[in-house]
Amino acid sequence: MIPPRPGPRPAAAQHALALALFTALALVYFRPVWRTFAGHIAPDLGDPVFVLWVLKWGAHCLRDGLAGLWDAPIFFPARATLGYSEHLLGPAAIVAALNAAGADAIVAYNLLLVGSFVLCGWSAWYVLARSGLPPAAALFGGVAWAFSPFRGEQLSHLQILLAALVPPLLWTWDRLLAERSWRRAGRFLALYLLHLTGSAYLAYMVHVPLAAFLANRLPALRREELDRRSRRVLAAVAAIAAAGAAAAFLPYWLTWRELGVARAPGGLPDLGASALSYLTPWDRNWYGPLWPGPLRRSENSLFAGVLPTALALWALVELGRQRRALAPARRQIAVLACAGLAAAGWLLGELTTWWRAPLHPRLAGFLPGGDYDLPAALFLLGAGGLLALRLRDRRQAPLASPPAARWPLWWRGLLLSGALCLALAQPFVYQPAALLLPGLGTMRVPARFHVLVSLAVAALAALGLAGLLARLRTPGARRFAGALAVALLALELLPRRLAWPELRREAEFPPVYAWLAGRSDVRALLELPWRTPGPTPELRDIPIMYLGTRHWRPLVNGYSGYFPEHYQWLRQRCCWPVPQGEALAALRRWGVTHVLVHRKELLRGQRRALRRWETAGVRRVYDRGGDLVFTLAPGEGNGAAPPPVVARPAPAPGGAAAPR
Repeated sequence: MIPPRPGPRPAAAQHALALALFTALALVYFRPVWRTFAGHIAPDLGDPVFVLWVLKWGAHCLRDGLAGLWDAPIFFPARATLGYSEHLLGPAAIVAALNAAGADAIVAYNLLLVGSFVLCGWSAWYVLARSGLPPAAALFGGVAWAFSPFRGEQLSHLQILLAALVPPLLWTWDRLLAERSWRRAGRFLALYLLHLTGSAYLAYMVHVPLAAFLANRLPALRREELDRRSRRVLAAVAAIAAAGAAAAFLPYWLTWRELGVARAPGGLPDLGASALSYLTPWDRNWYGPLWPGPLRRSENSLFAGVLPTALALWALVELGRQRRALAPARRQIAVLACAGLAAAGWLLGELTTWWRAPLHPRLAGFLPGGDYDLPAALFLLGAGGLLALRLRDRRQAPLASPPAARWPLWWRGLLLSGALCLALAQPFVYQPAALLLPGLGTMRVPARFHVLVSLAVAALAALGLAGLLARLRTPGARRFAGALAVALLALELLPRRLAWPELRREAEFPPVYAWLAGRSDVRALLELPWRTPGPTPELRDIPIMYLGTRHWRPLVNGYSGYFPEHYQWLRQRCCWPVPQGEALAALRRWGVTHVLVHRKELLRGQRRALRRWETAGVRRVYDRGGDLVFTLAPGEGNGAAPPPVVARPAPAPGGAAAPR
């Protein structure tokens, strides 16, 4: 089986049919979204509400001409706090447009959420159809990618779901490298610059497949004698793309440099992928509960589904059957030795991951432990040896893929990009790579590279289905079998009903937030209570941030992918139920002017302490509906000085990774 050559553009009727299919699947997938669209959010009130806050902040700044965009009103008095997480400026522009049309932020968020599945399916279908696959196989690939279990597990992270531009971006990049023209350059640059305005995670990660496609086309480019026009096109594309990337990533780089964020974190066994991750189903799939709970790890449900996995493996087997004659014995031994080193490194990396995040604490003593240095060295030595052998002799090595000369370069680039992203999702590869690639170390969840791996898996599954359909004799049989395969895949990937918890709309916010919005003397605000003391921030600050979108006053509270040291220092010393002593002195030095206390959330003993708190330096200025606002008179105070306003990565509640 040889992958097909690029084909013609699909007809308008096929576009309409594909959009209708993906829309219907999304509505069933998110059932009953038609009843919960206006006042609920899926799947919980944690990270989705944080992402909604980011979108509302971006829309607010767009209406003000982007003034103060990076100084998001959290973690006061820290600066550039939007750089602790995603900026989502492009999606925020959509939210602002929907707001102008009369839709509130919750409706806009749900439109983005459901629409991300529709558009991801459609864009993957379009690119696979342009790649030469028959319509049914392309639809199958679109469903396999857009509704993959990995994307289901990422429902709380809208920034990872907004990936609809990835397939056409890679397609236009490959087309540009194949034929350098101003029209193709314009298409690629438009998609690339739009992509940079979305998720910072995806904006960074997509450069790995872009580099893979470039490396894949580079030998052909070297053989060609590029004319002056081609050189001008590529130079212009490189200059414009570099300027766009600098504009997107420079604020993050400046923030990380100022905060001293580590370039390469320690091993991340809980946040990186493992071999078992690719067998772990999403717990919302109908067979998800059958998977043993001790084998589950956060953001590691990477199983593509029974049908896509089977078809992708079959396609790889069929492709692997086409080999050239065996190379000399000496070369075979070298290839086997390098492959053995890479396999040993991978196995040792797996054991290290499960030792550091063991199946059960009692098993920790039976598994080899340590860091990822040795696994990384073995794997990279073996993989590097295979690459060196490949570069030294262009002939097809034994135990390799089909003859490269017979493969369309698009398919070679797609599989190469999937393999590179698969490797970077592993902690033992990610950790040394983070030392070499600027910015990679700030990504807290290597397993999210699977969003690009799953695209290659879906394409392989679609290719396998196309190969099976080609064996049928009549067009009618092929159409029936293709439709049946798409229907079976949709049924397999259909999750159990999702949770849609209710979320307050802005018109339902307590009156105190409207009062704060009208007070120009509120320079910075601390909202209390925090539920428990300690250094680990809780999700309690996410609803505080969301309610703060009514007034947009700077908050001492906050939640993000990084937590400032001064914020963690304050949480250790404050506030049960209100700031006193060195905590109160620190708030005054920072310039905090007001404290909002929700009296109904305090315990009985805390309410008595609150009544004793009103001293000469603290004055109550608002008391309504159980909400109290106090002003802090300026003062030097005493006690130990708070730490400097810098940030360090911190674990999110419950061991999950905060959205970055």
